[in-house]
Amino acid sequence: GQAEVEVKVEELDGRATAQVQVALRIDILEDEWVFVPVLPPATPVTSVTVDGKPVQLIHAREGLGWGVKQSGSYTMQLRYRVDATRSGSGFVLSLPLPEAAATQLAASLPGAGLDVALIPAAGVELTAIPQGTRVTATVPATRGAQLSWRAPTKERHSVSRASYQGELRGDAIHWTALLDVEIRTDQEVSLELLPRHVTLGDVEVDGRKASILVSGRSFATLLRGRGPHRVKLRFQVPIRRGSGPPTVALPIPEVPVSSFELRLPGRKEISVAPAATVAHRVEGEATLASFHVPMTREVTLRWSEAIPAELVTATRAHASVFHAVRAEEGVLYVDALVLFEVSRGEVRRVELDLPAGVQVDRIESEDGGISDWRVAAAEGDEPRRVTVFLDHPLTGTLRLRVHYDRSLLALAAAEPFGVPLLRVREVQRQRGMVALLATEDVTLRPAEEARLTRVGENQLPAFFREGLEGTVAHTFKYVEAAPRLAVVTATPERVLAKFDAEVNTLVSLTDVTIRGAASVNVHVKSGKLSELTLALPADVNLLALTAPSLRTHQVRSEGGRQWVAIEFTQDLEGHFRIEVAYERITTDGEDQVSVPTLRVEGAEVEQGRIAVEALAAVEVQEASAAQLSSLDPSELPQQLVLKTTNPILLAYKYVHVEPPPLLGLRVTRHPEVEVQLAAIDRADYRTLFTRDGLAVTASRFWVRNSRKQFLRVRLPRGARVWSATVDGRPEKPATAVAEEGEEQSAAPEILIKVINSESGFPVEVVYATPAPKLGRVGRLYAHLPRPDLVVTQSHWDVYLPDAFRYGRPRTNMDSTVQAVPVSQARLEAEMARLEHTAGAPATRPIRIQVPHAGVHFAFEKVYANQSEDDAWFSLPYTSPLGAGLAQLLVLIGTALFWFGLAAGFRHELQVSRRDGLALAMLGLAVGTLPIAYLGTDATAALALSALALLGGLVFVAHQLLQRRGPAQPELPTP
Repeated sequence: GQAEVEVKVEELDGRATAQVQVALRIDILEDEWVFVPVLPPATPVTSVTVDGKPVQLIHAREGLGWGVKQSGSYTMQLRYRVDATRSGSGFVLSLPLPEAAATQLAASLPGAGLDVALIPAAGVELTAIPQGTRVTATVPATRGAQLSWRAPTKERHSVSRASYQGELRGDAIHWTALLDVEIRTDQEVSLELLPRHVTLGDVEVDGRKASILVSGRSFATLLRGRGPHRVKLRFQVPIRRGSGPPTVALPIPEVPVSSFELRLPGRKEISVAPAATVAHRVEGEATLASFHVPMTREVTLRWSEAIPAELVTATRAHASVFHAVRAEEGVLYVDALVLFEVSRGEVRRVELDLPAGVQVDRIESEDGGISDWRVAAAEGDEPRRVTVFLDHPLTGTLRLRVHYDRSLLALAAAEPFGVPLLRVREVQRQRGMVALLATEDVTLRPAEEARLTRVGENQLPAFFREGLEGTVAHTFKYVEAAPRLAVVTATPERVLAKFDAEVNTLVSLTDVTIRGAASVNVHVKSGKLSELTLALPADVNLLALTAPSLRTHQVRSEGGRQWVAIEFTQDLEGHFRIEVAYERITTDGEDQVSVPTLRVEGAEVEQGRIAVEALAAVEVQEASAAQLSSLDPSELPQQLVLKTTNPILLAYKYVHVEPPPLLGLRVTRHPEVEVQLAAIDRADYRTLFTRDGLAVTASRFWVRNSRKQFLRVRLPRGARVWSATVDGRPEKPATAVAEEGEEQSAAPEILIKVINSESGFPVEVVYATPAPKLGRVGRLYAHLPRPDLVVTQSHWDVYLPDAFRYGRPRTNMDSTVQAVPVSQARLEAEMARLEHTAGAPATRPIRIQVPHAGVHFAFEKVYANQSEDDAWFSLPYTSPLGAGLAQLLVLIGTALFWFGLAAGFRHELQVSRRDGLALAMLGLAVGTLPIAYLGTDATAALALSALALLGGLVFVAHQLLQRRGPAQPELPTP
């Protein structure tokens, strides 16, 4: 039916990508399986729906299609993306399309005023849209279209469309071309037409003969007048013959839309380069080909005679047959792989000639598609025939597995017999191969060969050789003619296996054991191995042994050594590896140990390497070495180095020698130093004090743990745990019991079960501590809990009621924030910040209720729990009434101080100097007590003191002036 295609092009970083949506109507006429071709192969489809339900497309030679069985009308929705390629100043987009009867295409392109071309298409319309250009057109039945666009050119003229009509005359093609040219200036424009080597007939502009110029290497003509013009050309292009099909190289101007029509006598098949879809139409005794090409400067045309219809429908096929032949207990088994390939037409069945005396066991296909098979009796001299029926028409390749056998009981033991081989009927070309297999009991030897060629085993294709059971003894190849191969059965000679061994051993020293991990690499040079014997020292324990095709292994002690006998389920050849793990227990105080090594019995060449590592706090030195050569650890094989992450301390190599190599090590054991098994990277505390005498603390520890079971936390005196979580999951803590001989502390200690995680996890504890009720005047005191792990960074936020005034805190921590009023919103923001501290995961801690307003203090300290004293702070506070009383005490104390000083030095006040100074000291104590303890503001005291000091200075100045008085006149001496 009809398809509607919507194309949206997005341009980013100089690249353009199109998102294509297709709505396609499909009518199914019969109730049987139908394959509906939808899109060309390799189309990047992102989604397919039919009537709103997702479906799966099928990949076939015809492309991507949809399989449906029920008749009816369906609506298919397709989505896929296509990338555009840049061409000059624009882009070219090749759109795969469903081959519908008609396609309505709409495309949205970025940019305004674009030069757009769509091939093939009719009724192309361009419409300006916001930030782009919309293209609508009708596309004929085709499997692809080409959309090209570029920015508007600044040239004085442009050629938008060109049409060419050609006809074969003699040894040349006569062309008539029409060019649509638009002139954008009032000046005269020179238009280049064709290269000079083209035989030019005539040039017309708007129906009138025009002048022809030679511009460089091209013909040109002059155009005058702004607006559209039509240029008509007549020229000839010669045909090149002699190398394949007739070829025409047609030079053309580079035009966005170029359409061609070529008439050739007879029935021809025409191909075009650049690739384009060519529509052929037969008119009488001639073929009319029409096509469009993208923007190019040259078009190459080739044609050949069309294939007659009777030959198109003929079937052409060829086959390859691969035989695997083996003999077992009087029966000859043949497994044949038939590779049947149809190169033209289609087939619904495959027929094979079956040799006499064989019975077909089964026929199967790796690709499926077999509905049934039948064996027909022989007719006359014709051999028996087996027919394989297919459940679908075959147009490609099919693999058939035919399993058949023949009895050998009636044949003499040494009498040659023919190998039954399959032949495929009705194929143009046939070839095959025969592989004679040798089993453990019987082998097949060629006795007679005709029309066969001996080849190597490597000539067998991989897909056939991988499925063979047994060893390939002989391989033959034949072509076309029916071969003749006779064989005799024989008992294979058992060859004593010859092999080399390489033993790479990693020796690991622990506190009480010496562990060995040996890799035995065996290389069988000839014959096959069904068993193998390893030798170990008598004082080691075999822990594990792994090997390919391992049946069993047994350990026996004999001659002061342990012998490990290994049996395999099948004979092994080539390369294989055995892994052995063993250990020897060392005694306490043993400072010199002998390293146990493994030997391979029966190896012609044995070599090995020994690497020594220490898994405990031991110092290793060489004590003795015999038949060993020192080796740099960098020369060890990678397979041995990768077995450990510890450094290799000593390395040696050896070859097969007698007596075997010996290695003694001197081991010095050092006491281990205890290290932290867990740590707290950061601890965050939030404490809220209420006026009623309650302090609620939410603690959050970011813990990294390797093997510790509990986190022990000593809480402040009288604390009660409200909740605890570990890694976001609730956990019920336990109370720690004092060990024997220790007194139970008044401060509670809790145990919280933690998990093992080296990346870190949060542990949260919320507890309440009794505190004195906030009165008019007082001092708050609190200290942090004490975890038993090292705390790297501690942060403590304290929130206090804002109805009180607070002095400067005393603390053994670093004070970072002092007396900052915080609103409810500020508190929530601060808590959100704390929740994401130290990269904690998004698990919400238990929230505590906070007032709408408060005063915030913050303290920090590094390794706060590693000092002898707990982290603490002390903070004085006063209520508004208490603050007023404190100010009054400050003023009274200041007044008493100055009065006492004045009274002690003025006799008029009738106070002794001692009493005056005592009164001054009392005033000083009364005035400084609220300032020192409660942090009361001393501004009033300073102002009063300044006034008293100023008054005292005025008084002293006045006294000095009075003492001086007016000068007395000097009396004469009588």
